[in-house]
Amino acid sequence: MTTSPVTNNAMVCSECIGEEYLNAEIRESGTVTKCNYCNELNHSAIPLHELAERIHEVLQEHYYRTSSEPEGIDLLAAREGNWVQPGESVLHVIMNIIDSSEELAESIYEYLSNTYDAWGKDALCEPQPYDSEAYYAERPINTYDFQEHWSSFKSDVYKRARFFNRNAEDSLDHIFNGIWELKTHYNKPVIRTLTTEDCIFRVRIADSPKKLEKIIKELPDSLGAPLARYAKAGRMNAEGISMFYGAMDKQTCIAEVRSPVGSSVIIGRFYPLRDLRLLDLSRLKDVYLSGSIFDKNHIEALSRLRFLELLVDEISMPIMPGTESRDYLPTQIVSEYLASKSGLKLDGVMYSSSQIFQEHEDTDNEKSENCNKEGMNIVLFPHASVQKPYEVPDGTTISVHTNFGPPDDPDDSIYISEEYPESKIKKNKLKRKEIFDTFIGCKPIVLDDEFPDYDPRLQLDMNSIEVETIKGVKYLSNTRYVSRHRYNKKDDGF
Repeated sequence: MTTSPVTNNAMVCSECIGEEYLNAEIRESGTVTKCNYCNELNHSAIPLHELAERIHEVLQEHYYRTSSEPEGIDLLAAREGNWVQPGESVLHVIMNIIDSSEELAESIYEYLSNTYDAWGKDALCEPQPYDSEAYYAERPINTYDFQEHWSSFKSDVYKRARFFNRNAEDSLDHIFNGIWELKTHYNKPVIRTLTTEDCIFRVRIADSPKKLEKIIKELPDSLGAPLARYAKAGRMNAEGISMFYGAMDKQTCIAEVRSPVGSSVIIGRFYPLRDLRLLDLSRLKDVYLSGSIFDKNHIEALSRLRFLELLVDEISMPIMPGTESRDYLPTQIVSEYLASKSGLKLDGVMYSSSQIFQEHEDTDNEKSENCNKEGMNIVLFPHASVQKPYEVPDGTTISVHTNFGPPDDPDDSIYISEEYPESKIKKNKLKRKEIFDTFIGCKPIVLDDEFPDYDPRLQLDMNSIEVETIKGVKYLSNTRYVSRHRYNKKDDGF
């Protein structure tokens, strides 16, 4: 045990503390005097009791005392000799969190025991906070404050006001504050850029040969985002708000639209016409934050980050059919909030698909972090959903040809022909027209462009079109076994 005085007069200098935040705090606010531990005369120092009280606050808030005896499921491990008490001795915890010598940690430990242990650290009665048997482990990060804001936000939009809701906006401001600064362990920003070299897949379902021919004939409009007046509510958009839903790979696209067996899916590749800024929600689960446990701002940032990880799971979780109108409401408002924040300058969001099994989701290698494209959904906000029109000469007739070859050896290729009058060389931009006629049960209506005056941000590669027929679906499931027991009801005597 140290021979250094454990009194209010003992002084500790900044150089005896390796923890950077605490070291800087002592250098800034301490008094230049002799240190009782390194005997230096010209360093800033603070009284031992002040340092010990700071450590006590941290231990109370961010650590908990572990049980010295196995409990619950740990009893099984203890019977086989595989259980050890979790955590570290309180002396080593003190030494580690301030990065100090063992001598200084022992002095702090002695002070805390004398101050907070009613019967001394070696008392034989009930456990004391700093007795000789005390082992401590870190508490899980507390997200209560952010959970309260999220619960308040959902309550507001479900029960009070869905539009012009200042309380909801304030809650989201608190939750997403500083999100643009976050980076992953591999120094990848959570706001990432899709370049003109990146492609985005998008699909349409055709449940009959007639509909298949119609979609192909009306490309590229039939594969783009719908007109606003016919946009159905989705995970990230309210009804009447047109957004572009796609994915970074073909299989995710097919899975997300839940294509039924026997249907055909028309697949196209879109390319950005300029760089797009997307918030990658999946990267929020791999963010690295450096800082000090003594810095309240850092603790708040850790709490926010932990909550965002939970929020990403909630945003990505599958929604049961029939509950979409209610369950999608919070994520729809989050999407509109992110789209409206001018400081973020976002064009959309990315998130992991709930329909695709992520084999590499929990790996920590660089390949996984380097934007593993499998299973990644993309949603582009309205201003980034406008595609470049396809230009054809005036008077062009577009025809779709299928079913080539003899019946016993058919050729399932699809051929599109564009026949235009030889005398007409003027090119005309095809007006965007309504192709979602199955939603309203009537003939297609030719409409002028309904999109606001946004510049086109996407272009469909007309040579990338593929048609796949869904032959079967594979499910990933988790088995839960059910047991049944019969027993006599006995009188308990009361």
